[in-house]
Order: sequence, then structure tokens, then C-alpha cells
Amino acid sequence: MKKANKILGFAAILAAIALSTLLITGCPETEEDSPPPPFYIITGSGTAFTATRSDATIGTAGQPIQTVINAIQTNAANLNPTIQFGDGNTVLDIGTAYVELKNTNDSTWGTITLSGKITSNVSDSSSGTIKINNSVSVTSSADIANTNAGTFAKAINSTGTLSITDGTLFNPGGYTVYSSSTSGVGGVTISGGTIQSKSGWTVYNGSTGTITISGGTVSSETSTALYISGSGKVTVSGTANITSAATSSTNGTIQTSAYSTITSATVLLEMTGGTVTNTSTTTGNAIYHTNSGILNITGGKVSKAGSGGNAIYNNSTGVVTIGPGATIEGTTYGVTP
Repeated sequence: MKKANKILGFAAILAAIALSTLLITGCPETEEDSPPPPFYIITGSGTAFTATRSDATIGTAGQPIQTVINAIQTNAANLNPTIQFGDGNTVLDIGTAYVELKNTNDSTWGTITLSGKITSNVSDSSSGTIKINNSVSVTSSADIANTNAGTFAKAINSTGTLSITDGTLFNPGGYTVYSSSTSGVGGVTISGGTIQSKSGWTVYNGSTGTITISGGTVSSETSTALYISGSGKVTVSGTANITSAATSSTNGTIQTSAYSTITSATVLLEMTGGTVTNTSTTTGNAIYHTNSGILNITGGKVSKAGSGGNAIYNNSTGVVTIGPGATIEGTTYGVTP
């Protein structure tokens, strides 16, 4: 009995020590206790911008836009920040400057979420309103525009990983979303939003990275909505809506490049759902294929309005296969049923 009492007494002492330690140090931190991702708001105009986090200024107020972005990167300290452009109502106009998101030896971004509204007027072919560099991952629901109508102007220029979930993206004459990401390093996923151009190529894949479009609308008023120049596979599925009113007989709403070195075993387009439409009632094509790669259309709908032009026109040696689950409205040329 004495031995049992000693054991109970020793256990009580241990429990008291544990309770004291808990009261001093607090409960162990759980995932629920972790601080939320930092949220930043950028306001300003001209060449003077300021970032705030919980109403506190980050860095120095009234700085060039890239200085503000760099201050946010340092402050975020490898966490996953949300950056809101503008106050939630006003468009943040950064003029002829651009936002560059890149990792450095001193500071690395976590996954960046973009929201709000931003516009620029940038003609430089190597940049865009937003430039995303290698190894940087961005999720965007922001409205992003580049109002420059130059041939090589871009709203988003990415060699990293980009996911578009919402928002309106626009460029009049160049590229709205330009991806030159490489396989295994980056790519583009579009699940929502509205991506527009007037006379430019709206979404452009220029390398080996993939593009997946499962929702949202990709449109060009008079030119190509989706241009496949590289060997990276483009997948169209779900509720994706890709549309144009291009009237040229040598392009289409979706077009592959005649200048790319593509092997006959390369699958360039995998369409399992969604719609690809050319709304021109005269000439034009919904899909125009000009190299030796493979286009597999096993679902969704491809249509050409009016009596002229084609739903699908294969102008090369590449194989275009139509599966039984696909709906084709309009004529086809060089297609394997």
C-alpha cells in the first residue's frame, strides 16, 4: 500500500509540473493557430505608390511600383501573400511601369494571390503589366489590363506558374496572357474569368509548358483566341468557352503555328469538353492546324457560324482526330473521323 501511495504521489507531482509548464508556455501551436497569410493593399498613382498591411505602411510610402513590390516580398518572408491592387474600387494605374514577380538570392516568394484592379501602358516585349518569372507561382482573380495596342504588348507575361480563377484580363493588339513556361517548371491553368483581346492573340503558348482551360471565357474579336506555338500540350475541358469572329482563311479561333518544330508524335491539343466557336457568318475557321502535331477532340463542341469557312481546317500533315463524344458544327477538312 505504501508503495502504491508513493507511485500515486510521484504521478501527482509530474502532473503538477506539466500543468505549470503549460500555463507558462501556452498550448502547442496548431495549424488553426498559425497566422493568416499576409494581406497587402497597394494604392497610389503616377509613379508614387504605397503598400499597407493591416493599415501599417510597408517600406516607404510614395515609391515606384517595383520598389513597393520588393518591399512586400521582403515583408512577406516566404509566406503566401495576397496582393490587392487598388482600394477595391479604383483601378491602380501604373502608367508605363510594370510589376515583376521574381525570386532572388535574398528573398523568395511563397504562392502569390493577386486581386483588385491594375492597368498599364507597356509596349516592351520582354515585360507586361504583370511579369511572372521562373519558379514563381501566382493565383489571380484580379482585373489586369495593358492598354498598349502594340504587336508585342502583354497583360501577363509568364515563365512561371499561373492560375487564373476569375477577373477580366485585356490587351487590345498584342497578347493578353503570354506563356513561355517550360515543362516541369511552370504553365497556365484557367478555371474562370474573362480573357479578352481585340485584334491580338489572347492566350499564347510559346514553349513546352502546358496550358489547361477548364472554365472561363477566352475571346478575340477579330483574331486568334488561343495560339499554340510551342510543343506544350493545351487541354480544353469542362465549361471552357473559346471564341472569336476571325474572318481570315489562314487562322482560327484556335491556331497552331506553322513555324514550330513539332514531331508527328506531339499532342498539341486535347479537347474533352467546353466549346470552341467562330462566330463569323462569312469566312474563317474555328480550329486551324498548320503543323505535324496531333489534335485530339474527343468531347465538347467545335462550331463555325454561317455557311462559309470551316469548323476544323487541317492545313498540314498533322493528325486531327474526332471522337464520338465531340460535336462538330460546320465543315471539316483533313480530319480523321
